[in-house]
Amino acid sequence: MRFLDEAIEEANKELLEASLATSTWSKHNSAMNSIEKFECYSGKKFLFPYTTENLCDYVSWALVNIKLKPSTVKSYLASIKTIHKLKNLDCDTSNYIIKALITGAENLALYGNIARNARKVMTLQLLKILGHAIANTDGQKIAKL
Repeated sequence: MRFLDEAIEEANKELLEASLATSTWSKHNSAMNSIEKFECYSGKKFLFPYTTENLCDYVSWALVNIKLKPSTVKSYLASIKTIHKLKNLDCDTSNYIIKALITGAENLALYGNIARNARKVMTLQLLKILGHAIANTDGQKIAKL
């Protein structure tokens, strides 16, 4: 995998690659692709180990600018943590601020769905207008509806 250190011997790389499913490695690659897109967008180059500031900037960008779902960002952060472990480095992806950013995005998504699914209120004024319209129509027209 492209993010395994060059210092790791080939035999060890083969064993490491066999330790995870191909789909998991693909997920890790997707996370790194997303980080690279953010680097291009921001003009910053991330160096290992990633700082909390780097990760906060990335999470905000991913949630706001490219509208990734919070679950996708969580998945990418888990991959970033795994990649750091494979490099024998520490990375604090469970920082309070990072979690708060994701929770905020989840809350906004939840509130957005509630607002979209809300029904309009039937007011007394609207009922009066509707009743008046029905009273002034011919009974046969209503039966056809």
